[in-house]
Amino acid sequence: MKIIYFSFTGNVRRFIKRTELENTLEITAENCMEPVNEPFIIVTGTIGFGEVPEPVQSF
Repeated sequence: MKIIYFSFTGNVRRFIKRTELENTLEITAENCMEPVNEPFIIVTGTIGFGEVPEPVQSF
């Protein structure tokens, strides 16, 4: 299973790197519209009052 993540401040990126998982993908402006054709889990932080960041909503 692929782990897809978005890191606004770098904290989520550091967390994912520490897991040493290999099948990961960071959501960026360049790849946010690419389809994912396998099961995945999205990992992200929240902003404000628990809101999901816009790039993750668009993904």
